[in-house]
Amino acid sequence: MSNNYKIFDTLPCQAKDIRTQVFVQEQGFKNEFDSVDEYAKHIVIFDENGIGIATGRVFTDDGENYHIGRVAVVKSHRGEGLGLEIMEIAEAVAKEENAKSLIISAQLQAKHFYEKCGFFPIGEIYYDEHCEHIKMIKAI
Repeated sequence: MSNNYKIFDTLPCQAKDIRTQVFVQEQGFKNEFDSVDEYAKHIVIFDENGIGIATGRVFTDDGENYHIGRVAVVKSHRGEGLGLEIMEIAEAVAKEENAKSLIISAQLQAKHFYEKCGFFPIGEIYYDEHCEHIKMIKAI
């Protein structure tokens, strides 16, 4: 794992900027920010100049099952393994808090990426705004 990341207890501007670029501007989501941002832990990976280039969040509703979401990498740094790094950091955060499982609401187009991270799809495909998603889970 990179040493160039930080975990925040509140939504930092770097994570907000990355998510706006990826989910709002590139993918057209309108409801990107929600109340979960108020209590999730936010991960940001920084480049050598201190600019945020990847982000994700992790949170729990029940203390056992942890959700990972809003995993995003800026376009100029895709293909560098940063998405996997965000997933590894988020899983480490959940394990530190004794999580029993990880859950993701995955965009269908990213399903194979999450399968490579050890997640399995459960349930039916559903829409979040205009985009197909599937729930995926990983026991830890």
